[in-house]
Amino acid sequence: MLGYLKRLFKEEFAKNVLYLVSGTAIGQLISILAYPLITRLYDPEAFGLYVIFNSLIGFFSVVGALKYEYAIPIAENTSKALNLLVVSLFILVGLNLILLIALHFFGDTILGWFDATELGGHKYFIVLGVLFTSLYSILNQWVFRTKSFKKLSVTRVYRGLSLNISQIVFGYLNLQSLGLILGKLIGEFSGNSLLTKELFSKGRKSISEGVKYSEMKKLMRRYRKFPIFSVPTQVLNKLGLELPVFFIASMFGSDVVGLYGLAHTIVSLPMFLIGSAVGDVYYADAASLGKTNPEELKRKSAKILKRMILIGLIPLVILVLFGPVLFQWVFGKEWFESGSYARILAVLVFFRFVFSPLVRVFDVLEKQHIALWLDIMRVILVVSTFLLVDFLNLSSYTAITIYVVNMSFVYLVTFIAANKVVSNQFRH
Repeated sequence: MLGYLKRLFKEEFAKNVLYLVSGTAIGQLISILAYPLITRLYDPEAFGLYVIFNSLIGFFSVVGALKYEYAIPIAENTSKALNLLVVSLFILVGLNLILLIALHFFGDTILGWFDATELGGHKYFIVLGVLFTSLYSILNQWVFRTKSFKKLSVTRVYRGLSLNISQIVFGYLNLQSLGLILGKLIGEFSGNSLLTKELFSKGRKSISEGVKYSEMKKLMRRYRKFPIFSVPTQVLNKLGLELPVFFIASMFGSDVVGLYGLAHTIVSLPMFLIGSAVGDVYYADAASLGKTNPEELKRKSAKILKRMILIGLIPLVILVLFGPVLFQWVFGKEWFESGSYARILAVLVFFRFVFSPLVRVFDVLEKQHIALWLDIMRVILVVSTFLLVDFLNLSSYTAITIYVVNMSFVYLVTFIAANKVVSNQFRH
């Protein structure tokens, strides 16, 4: 075992994963330590509104920069990558101005589409949240290209610390849902400030000299598949993830959304801790291996899958056996029900944890149209699930169970499709 660990951490891939995992782990450890206090400062209804706020940000930020930022890691050279970075920033600012105007004049109508009219007083914070979240995504893509994983690791710690300290302070001030929302914005802003400082400290001269309008136009045409296919794909993907929140809010109320939201957040910790780090490093490696050495990419994909299954089984078993008791003990007696939801959601998070990192090959090999069809299937299943729940007047537990089964199936099918894409590239 010791010999295996020594060999593992000599690999560049494993080192990069370790950097991201360590930063994410510390950030999540801060959240784990803070949540027992946060759940005693905020009631389930306030947490429910916060979950809906996060879902809206997640949905609107998908359009962020029309996914041109996804082309930054795979651009042929640094000059093109910088031009794509500037393209992404310009698009982000323009689209956020449109969102600001839309929410100012039609805020109640737009929020009504998502059963989120209770957030009408916080609608301008939604714009800030989308701006900060999308900017963080753009800057992350630059980090993936430069493989500055140490800096990204530090950023994740700083981001988590800022978010949780802010929410605790605002909780003591009894700001309820507003306190959670402000804490979220402060956390996102702090993460962006570090990555922006890193970018400009090293690339200011290159940006001023290498960015040209003609080159940006050329690159927008070259990578047009990203807005054409990746934006609809990501919108549908986000709908698949966030629609349950809106349906649950509409059918069962914000209290149940709060219980569901805490369960989903805690159960997803392994996904954010290890899964996202593995996915980010895998994407950085796949960007260089995808078309030049698909055989190595296929070998690496198989190795990652085995490791993820072994790691993911541990939290799955613990949550299925002890979820409700653990939630009551850690977060307080009013969150016992949240542990019951966690027990169900653990199955879905296991499938997402195991298969999600490998799905990044659709972008690397420019097969976004396949991902688009898979996400259409996901949204159809989600909508069908909750329409059935509403028609049969089923309980929230039954609704979430059916949703988990359907989404687990989608992740399995998505993995099979991704694996086939890599195999076809290898044969080609």
